[in-house]
Formats: sequence, C-alpha cells, structure tokens
Amino acid sequence: MFENLKEKVSILFSPKNKSIMAQSLQNPAYVPDSDERNTQLLFWKLLLSAVSSDEKLDQAEKYLFEDYVFEQCLSEKEWKQILSFKNISTEQDEFLEAARNLLSSIQKPELFNAFKTMIANDKILRSLKPQISSTLESERIENIPLHYTEWERNIVGILRKKSQRNAIDVNSVEYLSNPVAFRLKKYPKIKQKKNLDIIGAKLGLALLIIYSDLETRYKEKEQFKRLIEKYCTRSEDRIDRITFELMSIPENHLEMAYFGRFLVEVLDKEHRIEFLKELFQIARSDNEYSPYEDRDLRVISKYLLLDHDDFISAKLASKKT
Repeated sequence: MFENLKEKVSILFSPKNKSIMAQSLQNPAYVPDSDERNTQLLFWKLLLSAVSSDEKLDQAEKYLFEDYVFEQCLSEKEWKQILSFKNISTEQDEFLEAARNLLSSIQKPELFNAFKTMIANDKILRSLKPQISSTLESERIENIPLHYTEWERNIVGILRKKSQRNAIDVNSVEYLSNPVAFRLKKYPKIKQKKNLDIIGAKLGLALLIIYSDLETRYKEKEQFKRLIEKYCTRSEDRIDRITFELMSIPENHLEMAYFGRFLVEVLDKEHRIEFLKELFQIARSDNEYSPYEDRDLRVISKYLLLDHDDFISAKLASKKT
C-alpha cells in the first residue's frame, strides 16, 4: 500500500517478484497451486479475525488493515473467503481449527516455502518474517491467538505511520480514506450527492491513470472533465472548478487499495467492467496507447478484482467508443 500507480506497476512487473499476485499479472495464463494459495489465504483469514477481535484498535485502523488484506486477493471469491472470518473471534473454535490447519499445512516443505515466498515479497510482512516463521514452525496451538494479535498490531502500527505520513490532516479519517469524496462534499449541487463515495473512488482511480503519465495531457484532462460532467454536474464553471480542485490532490493521498475495495463492495462485476472501459477511454484520449499504459490498466483491473478476460473485454469495447 501507499505506492503510486507507477511504483506499484514497477513492483508487480519486476522479474524478481515471485509473489502469486505478480505472476498472475505477468502471465495471464498462470494458475497458482491450490494448496499453496489456500495456505496463504488461511493466514490472511486468521489475521483479519485477530484484527476484528482487537478492542484496542479503532474502526479507522481496522478499515486500513482491510485495505491491506484486500491487496493480497486475486479475485472477488478470495476476498469473500477472507471476509468470512471478519466476525470470527480469536476465542472461537473456528479460529483455533483454522490455526491448526495452517500449522498442519506448513509442516509440508513445499507449502512452507510458498508461505515464506509470500512473506518475502511483502515489505510489511518481511519486517515480521523472523517472528512469524519461527512461531509457525514451533508454536503450541493454544498460544497462537496471542501471536496473531501481536502480529496484526505490528502491521497496523506500520500502516498507521505510513497513512499519517501521507495525510494533510491525520485527524480527518474521512479525508484519509477518500480525499476525492471529501473535496466534493463542499459542492451542494452535485447531482449524485448520495453516491459521493462511489464517485470519489471512481474519480480517484481516474486521477491515478492521469498521473501515471509523465505529463498530464490536455485530452486526458478533457476526458476527466467529461467524467465529472457525467457524475457531478453539467455546469461548465463547476466542472472547471471541481477539476482544478481534484487535480490539486497530491498523488500520494490517493490510495488504490481503498478505492478498489470500496468499489468491489458496492458495485457488481458488470458495473466494474463498465467503469474500467471509462479508464481505458482516458488512456486512449490522446490517441496513443502504450505498453506502459496497458500495464497501468492491468494493475487497476487487479484492484477492481477483474480477471484477464474482463480486462480484454473492457479494452476491446473501449476501442469502439
């Protein structure tokens, strides 16, 4: 989290990155080993359960952690599987049974190696690698909930510091999560006022596509203004003012993980594909579509939890409009 789009593309398309996420982007035909992936997902389920059970964390910190876990998902199905543990307490039998299954899985060398690869390719988990690896290799099951609580608090602490570093006003939780919607609320005549959070997430991702170019080109800006016209207002004066205000939001305040997670939760797959078409139209607005822009949009597609076929469908459809 907290990387801009160019940085995220560089990380995920690096040949050195052996994470399942990177491999699925670099090779659309890639299919992860099911046992390896289930072991990794089990770990994220248990961590999310620990976070949800932790009374020392406030709601903003829990949402921040959810954004982080969302980044680890390859599909909407995986995200729903992880969310199924959100309301399971670390004291419940279901949590302990899942912890036993994880310990049993990583006793197999190939699964433990896959688990270590996941940790090695995540810079936040990497800082906790010694304690996580040694604990899961040797720990007694009755002590596991305490360790998960310790791990999630360490992760939340790292996430909190990073989010505060990027914030103008760290007391404004609303701005931290969706700065676009926060800015739009000052305009009383927005035509879809009740959908401001959705509009903010969409325009936030659109801004990331624009910022990913070395320079903001006139036609991209004009296409962005057409999105504002579609979602916000038909007044040319207000369109210009909103465009200026939104494009003044620093790029490092626009968090892809939040925008993606929110849109996945409120929009069905068909609506997310339609929105991806709009992002393609921004990328194509200057009549140039480079391999770099293709990678940018592949990453955005991943954050919308759309698969390769969905990506190709949106890409082809955008050529016809």
